[in-house]
Amino acid sequence: MNHTRLHRIAGLAGVLFAAAFVAGALLPVACDGSTTKSGISCGGNGQICCDNNVCGGSGCCDRGMCVASGSACGNLGGTCGATTAGACGTCGAAGEPCCNGSCTAGNVMCANNVCAACGGVGQPCCSGGTCSGTACCGTGHLCVGAGTTCGGALGTCQSSGSCDGCGAAGQPCCLGRYACLGSGAACMGDTCAACGAAGEPCCGGDSCDGNGCCNGSLCVASGAACGAGTCGASQSCGGCGAAGQACCTGASGGGGGRFCSAPNTTCDSSGGGSGTCATCGAVGQPCCDGSFCTGNVACRNGVCG
Repeated sequence: MNHTRLHRIAGLAGVLFAAAFVAGALLPVACDGSTTKSGISCGGNGQICCDNNVCGGSGCCDRGMCVASGSACGNLGGTCGATTAGACGTCGAAGEPCCNGSCTAGNVMCANNVCAACGGVGQPCCSGGTCSGTACCGTGHLCVGAGTTCGGALGTCQSSGSCDGCGAAGQPCCLGRYACLGSGAACMGDTCAACGAAGEPCCGGDSCDGNGCCNGSLCVASGAACGAGTCGASQSCGGCGAAGQACCTGASGGGGGRFCSAPNTTCDSSGGGSGTCATCGAVGQPCCDGSFCTGNVACRNGVCG
């Protein structure tokens, strides 16, 4: 995986920051038919888990996907809710052991291999830096209530669940999964910057507008110099950068690291040599650069889910 851009976090690339923010509301306790803060449908059986790993109908969050109560937790084993609501077998609920490093009930996260409460005011932010209801993830990764300070330069917690001093282009990055709010901003050096157009930072998953290529950390237009070649078909830099091709070198602006130029690809160097560009970002796949996963699924131990 390319480690030259680990400080770039783009939690919302390619996603409209819609209904949940505009309406000033977040997720109800049971979230069938609900959305994440970014407007992605979540919570139903077979859908991605809502923020804080919440699934509707006492379902279980099995590595990023909701499993209905009474059904098998395919990735983690056990039956959802067989002993405790939200647990996969005997793990995953508050006070129970973590299931292979993750928790399956809503509003809990894995800490020292035990599932502990998260997301409420005064509690730690849940995995991905999310909090329940109108609470915001503030400094120290603690949840603060609406109308109170988020700490530092993050501003004040709004009823939307977002701090008003971060997340927009030109503002500091917020904490956690929603580092930059909106489809066209990426976190660069702890500041949200416009992304995707030629000359701008690459958006999450190394995506660029149109048929542009992510040249290390900056987008270039189709036909422009990219790595040691030219940005062309499949958003490849000539003979490198697209899925299945070798990783590129020679990005503009220096840096010297290996990279992939096509969206949702990352440099896999596990096979040795210069590495190969592999697909990333979907559930069960490696996380893309910057710990990015599509659909706002959390990056856990280098794997999306």
